[in-house]
Amino acid sequence: MVFQCTTLEGWSDIQTLYQETYSYYIFLYFVVMVFIGAFFLMNLTLAVINAAFSDTNKQANEPGKFDDAGGEVGPNLDDFEEAAA
Repeated sequence: MVFQCTTLEGWSDIQTLYQETYSYYIFLYFVVMVFIGAFFLMNLTLAVINAAFSDTNKQANEPGKFDDAGGEVGPNLDDFEEAAA
């Protein structure tokens, strides 16, 4: 029931059933659950995903960190020629 209410799928039907069974004032529980569950927790999840994406994007855009194919940059051939000379 809680998952169904926080995803906002059919929560009003459940609320109506609870109001008919228990009390009219059960809507206060549902309003709080919807605001905390659906809005706050969803925004918190999206903020964590956005932060992780931003950090990964920032690391990938550092010069010399990755080559165009996405792999790590290995030693430069010029370094071998200088060491051999």
